[in-house]
Amino acid sequence: MAFDDMADIDLEACLAMEADKTGALLGYSASVGAVLAGAPGGQVDALEAYGRELGLAFQAVDDVLGIWGDPAVTGKAAGNDLRERKKSMPVAIVLSGHDEASDRLRAIYDLEGDLTDADVARATAVIEAAGGRDRTVAEAEAHVREVLAPFVDAGDTDLGRIDIHGIRRPWLAEAPGFCAIAGDLAQELSGCVPVAHNAGFDVGFLRAEWSRAGLGPLDLDAVDTLQMARQLGYPGRLGRLAEALGVPLVDPHQALDDPRALACVLVALLERGGVLPSPLPTFSPPLLTPAPSGQVALRPTPVA
Repeated sequence: MAFDDMADIDLEACLAMEADKTGALLGYSASVGAVLAGAPGGQVDALEAYGRELGLAFQAVDDVLGIWGDPAVTGKAAGNDLRERKKSMPVAIVLSGHDEASDRLRAIYDLEGDLTDADVARATAVIEAAGGRDRTVAEAEAHVREVLAPFVDAGDTDLGRIDIHGIRRPWLAEAPGFCAIAGDLAQELSGCVPVAHNAGFDVGFLRAEWSRAGLGPLDLDAVDTLQMARQLGYPGRLGRLAEALGVPLVDPHQALDDPRALACVLVALLERGGVLPSPLPTFSPPLLTPAPSGQVALRPTPVA
């Protein structure tokens, strides 16, 4: 069955499909010359990895252009991928959310007959509002960083919106990559019930990083406080939700402040009638999990 004909897809399946398609094509293209020249295996592998990441970046950008591209540049109508009901990365991201946006997009894709211009416009608006476009662009940028990593040092890396995340360049100088701390992360999560706000977004990134590290699929789900808030009629954005519940959120988007606020938000939602999923999504590390490195201490001091 073709990928676009599958009823249930998620971001992980989309990434795997694109890795087997465009990633594999460019990986082969980048390494075949070295193979024919009899280059050492390490050089062949490095070139293949370079081409694969470049292919995944290209595919993510192409997926964005398939919905929002300028017809004068792309040579095809804007929204053409939606008109053909393709399940490209922006679409897969939204469908992975299992929320109101996912339901609205799925309802449009399930319409009988050809999609009208109005249908395509509605689908485009749903995807953009749900973060499908921004997250696909972020995915492309992540692959480009992987491509450039061997050629630049941390001092040249674009840190993005420092005003939002607060990460400073010196902090990255000796920072380990995801693969180095994957075992530590799995150990910390083992036996726990993960909780996240707009969980599909965070879980999607973790699954993608896990897969990119060559560790296979990651079976990870989380309690989603965004869904709980919506069921109770509260605002969706974490800052506004915390304010509505009387929960202090001192430094939004910081690695410790957001989780601390979210823990209090979860308690407040439960006190107001929020319902946890059943069964709870308890995390069990997959078989292909590296041993903890011991380089990091992930568990912060409990808040009194």
